[in-house]
Amino acid sequence: MSGFHRIKRLLDSFRTRYFTISSLVALGVGSGLGLVVYFKPELIPSEPPVSLDLFVDYWVAAVKVQ
Repeated sequence: MSGFHRIKRLLDSFRTRYFTISSLVALGVGSGLGLVVYFKPELIPSEPPVSLDLFVDYWVAAVKVQ
């Protein structure tokens, strides 16, 4: 097997593992943040910041385009 084919096979296996690992990391981070918010609700501000509101507006607009 040539060096090119070995590198291609390695990159293909990395690509499939990357999606799995990144999904598990995102699940862990989201679960961790959810637990922090659940056990420490005083950490949540009563009013969301304006920048978050703008982000949500842009996100909804982007989803509607799809």
